[in-house]
Amino acid sequence: MSSLLFDENLSRHLVAAVADLFPNSTHVRDCGLGAGTDRAILEYAQEQRHVLVTRDADFEALSVSTGAKVIVLRIPDGPAQVAANVLRRHAADVQRFIADTETMCLILG
Repeated sequence: MSSLLFDENLSRHLVAAVADLFPNSTHVRDCGLGAGTDRAILEYAQEQRHVLVTRDADFEALSVSTGAKVIVLRIPDGPAQVAANVLRRHAADVQRFIADTETMCLILG
């Protein structure tokens, strides 16, 4: 099973906030990619079998061109708990998305 990789525009606290649902998830800063380019982050995500979770809509198009799986959260900037609640509410959708080999981008909000 793939784990989640949280983009820099999301709180590091998300890793712990959803660890019970998505174990082995991590944050880009914890992988040394805090200042990484979008492509470097996606390449890392693919290599490590992570699904990138971001608020950056640019990743939507990049996911199709690179073949990396991306979840785009359409939520306002705010506390980690807001993003955690969205992921918890859509946990079954996320699991189906992870298992789907054809769909590259999931938009939640």
